[in-house]
Amino acid sequence: MKYCLYLFLFIQSILIPSAYALPSDACHAGKFIQLNGYKIYYQIHGHGVPIVFDSGLGDDLTVWNKIIPVVDKFAKTITYDRIGIGCSQKTNSNIVITSQDSVNILHTVLVKEQVAPPYILVGQSLGGLNMQLFAAEYPAEVKGVVLIESMSRDQTIYDAPPNKSASYYPEAMGIKASILEVNKAKPFPAVSLIVITATVHPGLEKFEPLWQKWQKQIVLLSPLGVQVIAKGSGHDVQEDQPSVVIESIKKLITY
Repeated sequence: MKYCLYLFLFIQSILIPSAYALPSDACHAGKFIQLNGYKIYYQIHGHGVPIVFDSGLGDDLTVWNKIIPVVDKFAKTITYDRIGIGCSQKTNSNIVITSQDSVNILHTVLVKEQVAPPYILVGQSLGGLNMQLFAAEYPAEVKGVVLIESMSRDQTIYDAPPNKSASYYPEAMGIKASILEVNKAKPFPAVSLIVITATVHPGLEKFEPLWQKWQKQIVLLSPLGVQVIAKGSGHDVQEDQPSVVIESIKKLITY
């Protein structure tokens, strides 16, 4: 039991959101779409190959602030806030939000905005799990995938929900169901896949081999999978070492 508790704490620490609030005027920079009773916020910038981003648990689209201003100079970027996060409409704590919900919303936004595939998908942490499902469900629409410290479909999660007042409570409660959805989906397509893995998880060194094992399992999802080690970076590589993410995106554009 003690091992399970420690393992859960490890998982929670690498999934916990790094950002919760946006400046009051931030929600005027993008657009809203009404889906399934919720107002969903998204932003589209730049031109060229469409790069679609999904953030970690509870994180809004501002976690990509070091990435978007660079990438939108050579590609089209699409970022969004999932239900209850950032500028998207808040929800009550009685619902559960899963990867399938997020994939459905994201794909609807892309269709509505007539963003033509193929896409390069970029997902971090929980967003990486969502992008695995997106790629499995729309393989013909995916050019490549960048997964940053992504959750693995082989990952073990233990029940210990966050406070109900947390904006990310509904999607935290949906993690187990999300993993099941990804495992039941069609196989991950044989597309270019870059798995970016950090090396710094303070206080959790004991479980580093387990996390690294999961990361290597993700690489094997595609015969074209490769791993990039972001040495010295923490879980939020897009903030700690944005150049690693940007260079990975550039590589997939040229493949």
